[in-house]
Formats: sequence, structure tokens, C-alpha cells
Amino acid sequence: MRKLADISLVLSIALACQSIAATASTSFSALEDGAEAENFSPFHPSENAMAEVKGLLQKAADEHKLAMIIVGANWCHDSIGFMRHLDAPAVRAVVKKKYLTKTVDVGFLEHGKDIVGLFGLKAIYGTPTVMIVDPATKQLLNADTIHHWRDAAAMSDDEVLELLSGQASTTTSKEIQSPELKRLLGEIDAFEAKHAARIYQAFTVIGPMLAAEERPADFGHYWGQVRDLRYGITEDLKKLRQEAHARVEAGETGIELPFPDYPAFDWEE
Repeated sequence: MRKLADISLVLSIALACQSIAATASTSFSALEDGAEAENFSPFHPSENAMAEVKGLLQKAADEHKLAMIIVGANWCHDSIGFMRHLDAPAVRAVVKKKYLTKTVDVGFLEHGKDIVGLFGLKAIYGTPTVMIVDPATKQLLNADTIHHWRDAAAMSDDEVLELLSGQASTTTSKEIQSPELKRLLGEIDAFEAKHAARIYQAFTVIGPMLAAEERPADFGHYWGQVRDLRYGITEDLKKLRQEAHARVEAGETGIELPFPDYPAFDWEE
């Protein structure tokens, strides 16, 4: 039975790697030979996205490269913008040398939650969500810059090249010794989890609107409300964590952080 299980595991990884190779060739060559923009659809639905991502990690580890997982959608201007950047000759050369890539289709915001969660993200805060991962440790390497990519269409090829070529291959994290800091970071994590749940619930409202042939009149308003939270909370979380570290290092105790309040979505009232 153990041998059968091992054979099954090898076959599943092999199939996932075959799928990765097929999608990668579509992603980076679709704009060549004068392909029309509307025919450029690098994100494809998959029933085995998790297995494909795990296959990518294994293949990247074997080839001593970083794994780049791009969570996005063909309807998303910035997702397409990011993939266009990857087709720029200088960027393509860096990606070919340093990374193995995999696109993950979010559909109409109903997919991808498990993929980003695998690397410690509590929500899909933007599309694309571009995760650069050390395949040996499964550690997210670009946590500090990950939210840049949700505005990828507005970035220049040079900006993309600088970020991808300068990406460190490892990262170090210090064990938190201070009970005060542990408490504060735990409170921040709970705050984030609360609003991440709101975002995912909001996706069940705006996702079907996004998918409709004729979008409801209030779609733009609803979308804007969700976007405001997705963008606002990531900046607030960064500031809260910086403040927690700074105040603990300064010797403060009994710290109460200034958690922001966000307005309710229309459908929550």
C-alpha cells in the first residue's frame, strides 16, 4: 500500500508539472506575433490549482529557482497589465533566469482563497496578487511589496524589472521574545482576520454582479466600497505593525493601538 501511495504522489506531481508547462507557454508568448489584446487570456480555470501550485514549488526547488504565483483574472486590467510586463524582453529574461511561474484564475472572485492562504495571506487584497515564494521553505518573500502589483497596469516595465531583478531569494525572521509585542501582533492579526472575512463575504455579493452579462446599476458603487476596504486596510495594517514594534522597542507597556473603524458595506446595514 505504501508503494502505491508513493506512485500516486509521483504521478500527481508529474501531471501538475505538465499543466504548469502548458500554462506558462501561453502566459508569456500570447502577445508575440502581433496577437490582439482581446485574445490575450493568460488566466485559465483549473480544478487542480492547489496541486499545480505544489507541483510548481517542487519543480522550482529542483531547478533552484523562485516560485512566482500570479493570482488574477482575464477581466482584471491590472492582471493583464502585469502579464504584459512579463512579455517585455528585459523582464522576460529575468523571469526566465530566476523564476518559475504559475497563473491562478480567481474566476469572478470565487477562487484562489486557499492558494493565497497557503502562504499566510488572510485575503485576496487585489488582483493580481503576485506571490514570490522560496520553494524550499514555502515562505513568502515579497510581503513588503506584494500590494504594488495590484496597480501593475500603471507601472512601467522598468519598475517591474527593478522589483523582480532585485527580489531577495531568502528572508530572515526573528523570533518574537517580547510578550507585549506578541500580544499586540495577535490583536492586529485578529483585526485583519475580522475584516478579511468581510472582504470574502463581499466577494459573494459583487462576484455575481461582475460575472453578469449586464451588470446591475449599483455594481460600481458596491465595487468601490470593497476596493476602499481592500486598499485601506493593507496600509493600516502596515502602520499598526510598525507602531507596535516601535513602541515596544521604546520600552512602553500596556499599549493600546489605534485600530481604525471602517464603514459598513451597504448590504451589511
